[in-house]
Amino acid sequence: MHERIVSFTALLQTLRVRLGRIGSGALLPLALLALFVLLQALFNVWTGLTPNYFKREFLGATLGTGILLFSPALFLRGHWRYLFLLLVSLPISTTLLAQFLYYSYAQGFLQASALQYVGQAADQRATVMTLLTPHLLFFIAPIGLILFAYRREVARSKTQPRHSGAQTLVLVVAILTLAALAYSTLFVRGTFNVKKLTRPQATLRDMNNFIFSPNELVKQIGIINYSIRDGVGFAFRRTVLSVEDIQYATEWFLGKTPEEEEKERRGFGVAKGRNLILIQVESLEQAVIGERVGGQEVTPYLNALAAEGLSFPTYFTQVGPGNTADAEFVTLNSLYPLSNTVAFIDYAHNTYSALPRLLRSEGYHTVVLHDDVPTFWNRSNIYPSLGYDEVRSKKDFTPEGIPILNHIGDQEFLGQALAQIRTFPTPFMATVITISSHTPFTLPEELQEIEIPEESPMEEKARNYIQSIHYVDRAIGTFIEGLKRDGLYDHSLIVIFGDHGSFSGVYKHLGTENAVTIGDLGGNQVPLIILAPGSGLAETIRIPGSHLDLAPTLLNLLGIPPSAIHLGEDLLNTDTPVVVHRDPDSQVMNTILTNTLAYVTAANAEFEHGTCLALPAQTALPIEACRTLFETQTATTKVSDLVVKGNLLPLLIHTAPESLVP
Repeated sequence: MHERIVSFTALLQTLRVRLGRIGSGALLPLALLALFVLLQALFNVWTGLTPNYFKREFLGATLGTGILLFSPALFLRGHWRYLFLLLVSLPISTTLLAQFLYYSYAQGFLQASALQYVGQAADQRATVMTLLTPHLLFFIAPIGLILFAYRREVARSKTQPRHSGAQTLVLVVAILTLAALAYSTLFVRGTFNVKKLTRPQATLRDMNNFIFSPNELVKQIGIINYSIRDGVGFAFRRTVLSVEDIQYATEWFLGKTPEEEEKERRGFGVAKGRNLILIQVESLEQAVIGERVGGQEVTPYLNALAAEGLSFPTYFTQVGPGNTADAEFVTLNSLYPLSNTVAFIDYAHNTYSALPRLLRSEGYHTVVLHDDVPTFWNRSNIYPSLGYDEVRSKKDFTPEGIPILNHIGDQEFLGQALAQIRTFPTPFMATVITISSHTPFTLPEELQEIEIPEESPMEEKARNYIQSIHYVDRAIGTFIEGLKRDGLYDHSLIVIFGDHGSFSGVYKHLGTENAVTIGDLGGNQVPLIILAPGSGLAETIRIPGSHLDLAPTLLNLLGIPPSAIHLGEDLLNTDTPVVVHRDPDSQVMNTILTNTLAYVTAANAEFEHGTCLALPAQTALPIEACRTLFETQTATTKVSDLVVKGNLLPLLIHTAPESLVP
């Protein structure tokens, strides 16, 4: 009995010694783990990413990653342990420093795709010097801690013993368990809710919609996880294109039919040298144009403007998961939106032949104005790539009037935007993006002016939408009157268009006689109004068009030759108008619309099972009547995706500069 007690006591003593050794070896990794979480929390505070409503998710995500990053040090001995911790901590500190400096400068987060421009950092040395603050010292604290601990270790001449196989197994299981428990906080609620795993398509869309604001993502998972996510995504995107893909896109562009120089183009140059003012209206649908509710016009100002200029009632939104960001992307670049990803997020640093860049080369001063933070939809990163000289964002507008959706109302926003536009050197391009008619359309009661009959069958969301869009219509009317008072109206080309549908179902109740409901086009019909005062251009043009066609149309009016990189058509001169509407989560073309034909895909997305219709009667045709249309548009959308995903524009221009450069 005595021998058993002695043996048990010896076992406990051995276990205590071994655990003590493990504990002493874990002290530095644990300290670095605590710093890892703390520094990211301080990063959010110092960059103004507060309040943070994702505290639990943030703690879990940063702890989980920290555990995985630092725990391998527990299996290393002596100098190797410190070398490993130093190699892990150096990129962490570098990332924290770089992201903090970049955010302080650009109000956005540095993306891996921007590393190709790292050579330009030297030109910004003077700017960087002005951004240096004592905060930066905290971000290199882990390096100092490791060096301090290493010096003490050398002074003591201690080495850590090897772990036994059983100890190693216990450590591995414990580490993985702790990391899994930490990460599990992400799947309790919100974007990563575990219930959504049973709906993969919806989950993909929700996750893409969540990253509309990198600020919110950094709040939830921390700046290091954000940077890892972005870097991994960039690494995989770099290998998307094969040699065959690049050759396919190059040959497609080389095979484009050149424009006939001698052909007289309608409207060419009627607005040459004028300012360009683009008004992108949030959720504006064609359904409300010219309509009345309770005897009152929903959009009286837009109705009048449509009669004064060019109006395109069969014009459609082209968006993927990015909604407003996709509308901007397609409108400015005349390239299709990507499926299941957002170009504004993942391809912000590409080279683009965007409208602002083309106009800047013609001597225009290019500015975008929007009452939101610059990081919203990653705009602070992509706007320079699109060719904007200036970005006027939330910090450039003064809160006044009644707030709407945590922003100043469009009446105040457009008034302040007009005051800024007055100061722009001419000619200028000003892109103005409204926001008050954004879902959920919660317009303050004192701003609601439409009396909607109680017996109206419209749902509450549609009723709220009508109130919101009526308010925005009045704001646009005031803005246009201001342009006239300031003498800018007659010297500008003014464009008003809806970015995407309202998702309110209003098209089911209003504008039904002019609605195009073929395939999935219902609710995606948005207005396009182009005003060129004094040009004599005043007409309603009822041909299919989309965001893809706006840049080529405006270049024609401004007297600038078209770019072969643009895939859309000039709506004033095209003989082959076409609208392609793709599924936002895949590359499936749901609907193709022309003047004479319509193709609607089948549930299994196989061409042979789709529907081919003759227009305008919508009589059924043999499916083969749509094959050429389908194959042509399949090739066009494929090429568009390749150009964006492979950043092929520089290659295409180099390959055939005369045919591709405007």
